[in-house]
Amino acid sequence: MMQTYAYGFPRLGRNREYKKTIESYWNGKISEDRLLENIYKLEDEILTIYQGSVDKFPVSEMTLYDNMFDMALALGLYSYKDLNDYYQLCRGKNALEMTKWFNTNYHYLVPEIKSPNFNMSWNKPKEALSRCKRGIPYLIGPFTFLKLSKGIDPAEFKNTLLSLAFTYRELIKDFDEVHIDEPAFVMEFEKSEVESIKQAYKIVAAEKRNINLFTYYDSIDFLKDLYDLPIKALGLDFINGKDNLAHIKKGGFPADKTLIAGIVNGKNVWKTDIRQAIDILKQLSQHSKNLIISNASPLYHLPITTKGEDLDKRLLQKLSFAEQRLDELKLIAQAYANRSPGLVRGYGGGYGEDNAGEIRDFGINKTVRERVKNLTEQDFIKDVPYAERAKR
Repeated sequence: MMQTYAYGFPRLGRNREYKKTIESYWNGKISEDRLLENIYKLEDEILTIYQGSVDKFPVSEMTLYDNMFDMALALGLYSYKDLNDYYQLCRGKNALEMTKWFNTNYHYLVPEIKSPNFNMSWNKPKEALSRCKRGIPYLIGPFTFLKLSKGIDPAEFKNTLLSLAFTYRELIKDFDEVHIDEPAFVMEFEKSEVESIKQAYKIVAAEKRNINLFTYYDSIDFLKDLYDLPIKALGLDFINGKDNLAHIKKGGFPADKTLIAGIVNGKNVWKTDIRQAIDILKQLSQHSKNLIISNASPLYHLPITTKGEDLDKRLLQKLSFAEQRLDELKLIAQAYANRSPGLVRGYGGGYGEDNAGEIRDFGINKTVRERVKNLTEQDFIKDVPYAERAKR
């Protein structure tokens, strides 16, 4: 049966344990040891959910505040003696700037690059593996880290990236497999930056081709260039990145790499159209011999579970939160392996054999659907060219 891979599970906790624990520490109600105990317990619960639902998943996604900030600490940009120092950089007098993560309502702390010199000050994934003993080490990729940081002279971006690549190589050298997120690959940038990415990953993966590289939130404009990277697998978003499928149908996919197909939504709460997901897999299987299925973007944009939600029954029949996304991946893998549409009968969400017409039609605004249906390519073209938008 096709393997499943999930990532980005929300760390909030069923009863908001994450928020409550950290705020209790800030308010002096619990000690640093108790804070870490509670956070590690929450981390273990998430890994247990992963392990019970999917074949592959990352470890070291857990953070005490923000993974971009943790990456900055790992690379030696900031130092701290204890958690009070750590949180001073997050919310105290020395706090870093905070801004939105791509086109989402998720936020991150913006590192400032004052020097092109980096050093591995903290191997967070290795520390997490020693504690948890399971999962694939997780890192935010070097290009995304630099692209979302500030203080870099554009003329020095390439040299800074190549310098950073050596530190990443040191970070991953002891791992048999590693999960690297590069969502910044969906941004618009110059051809020279594509060449810089290729050079950087030759350095990062010089010792091992052990990288599962994930992009998400949109399509990749330079997909064929990514095929040249010395990586093990490439994760692509087939929900928000509609052009990714067209690119693969036109240009194929390399036989020496695994395609990790993001086919369940990590950003909205509506159930997956299982038949549509299987249809995408059938099309991809004509171009890729090695397929794994996954969520299309991190699951931390979703609530944790629909279980216990006090909502209209017709609405609940259409919802799928983070835990349910894992169930969907398992269902899609089973249905695809058996080539049996009967497996998805009764799944609901308005896709096929619902148990009642009122559920199928609930929440549908036909006027809005008609307007969306009539959108043209022109409606998606911005009036201001990219170069001017970037300047602004």
